[in-house]
Amino acid sequence: MASKQKISVILFSIIFFISIVIKIGVWDNPNTLCMIAEGFDQPSTKFSFIIKRVYKISQRNDFDNKIIQYLRDGENTHLYDIYIRILGVMGSKQSLSYLKKMYLMHQNNKNSRATLFNIIRSIGMIGENEIIPFLEMLQKKQKSFNVLVPEANIATAIYLITGNSKYFFINSFGVKQRLYLTNEISEARNVIIESRNRNRTFKEMLILEKMYCPDSN
Repeated sequence: MASKQKISVILFSIIFFISIVIKIGVWDNPNTLCMIAEGFDQPSTKFSFIIKRVYKISQRNDFDNKIIQYLRDGENTHLYDIYIRILGVMGSKQSLSYLKKMYLMHQNNKNSRATLFNIIRSIGMIGENEIIPFLEMLQKKQKSFNVLVPEANIATAIYLITGNSKYFFINSFGVKQRLYLTNEISEARNVIIESRNRNRTFKEMLILEKMYCPDSN
């Protein structure tokens, strides 16, 4: 009888130890979660489940510093787009200068088009007025330089920060067009206004995530 109790205690201890390792090494580790998310199609239920967990733990202290450091380390370049996406959704003000620097580093690299697109979107989601001159500079360059990010995306970023929806841009067909405000863009703008000068809630981050996955809940 004593032998069975001893075995039960040992098994319980092993299970408890494994659960702690999984929680710390996987469930509470943003880098590991990003690696797992990258393995799923976007959008998909599995990807959404993992990215929501990332947003859930992003409310902890120093989280965005960890993500910025992942970018600075230059490792796991295949995860850059997810890192940048997270910084935008959580509204990381301290990442603005690095995102701007990162954009300038990759602005002429056609292979980085998706990353540049995500940087502009995240800059808009962060919602700080100090970045407006940079976005306006990109607007002007559209007319004389080969800016890889479509002008409509730059206009959307400016709207998210300023609420100015009267901006016209030249679309891919060469036609002058006014910025079209989808429900996702309008809801994102409301979140940005309401969350200024404070950390965003998990619920607010899920609303912003709809900019990437309109069908996510």
